Amino acid sequence: MNRLPAVFSATADNERARTMTYATTTTAYQPGDVLTLKSGGQPMTATWVGPVLFASGTWLICQWFGDDGELHQEMFPGETLERVHDALVA
Repeated sequence: MNRLPAVFSATADNERARTMTYATTTTAYQPGDVLTLKSGGQPMTATWVGPVLFASGTWLICQWFGDDGELHQEMFPGETLERVHDALVA
């Protein structure tokens, strides 16, 4: 039996989980938002937003291209991120 990663196991309806907007303490993020760490760094695109089983709060999976052109992906707690205000929106 194929099991989804724990991050997707928080709900039985995976399609709904990918498209819902989850609120953090000050703002709401959704997939497609361009974000950066509050401490600085490269702009990243949120690809998944929601709860996880292993920690409280809202978590985001973000992707970005490094200086070497390689695609990176990591999970961050929502309170560590902020919107990039000068990002182009498609």
